[in-house]
Amino acid sequence: MINQFIKMAEQVETIVKIVDGNAASINKTLSQIVNNEPAVVSKFNFVDTAFLSEFEKQNNNLNLHPSDEELVKTKFGITDAFAAIARTGSVCVLNDETMSGSYSLFVNTHIALVNSKDVVENPRDIFQKEPYKNITSNKDFIFISGSSATADMGPLVRGVHGPAKLYVIIIE
Repeated sequence: MINQFIKMAEQVETIVKIVDGNAASINKTLSQIVNNEPAVVSKFNFVDTAFLSEFEKQNNNLNLHPSDEELVKTKFGITDAFAAIARTGSVCVLNDETMSGSYSLFVNTHIALVNSKDVVENPRDIFQKEPYKNITSNKDFIFISGSSATADMGPLVRGVHGPAKLYVIIIE
């Protein structure tokens, strides 16, 4: 299913990285992407945060509690995702007090981390199977499929309704 997710995600211009579940691998991958540029990190509910303390030490441009003005000027938003949909190449991000929804939409580049066990085949799986059914029946969330783009007013423009670039890090 992960290969199907990657294939579909790449079709919508998502960059997918697969990493080992250890903190050093996650930290290294995130640091390579962010490259010490300004970033915000949401509260995580679904991914182990053991990597975060080292990531914070190595990246002096992280902001864990940005103001609205800081958020708009920040290049990267780092969130977790409670599921990834193989058939569509989408990730599912909460839109709640964790700020994941805001941090995924109001930045230039969104980085979503998702556990490999949370890659499901179809969108309906998150509405019918546990533990996703409990999440989707009680919380607001966003399906994110690739970078935001529109061409309804002329040539294709990226980043209008959300981030111009999407990375998905699958943690094995």
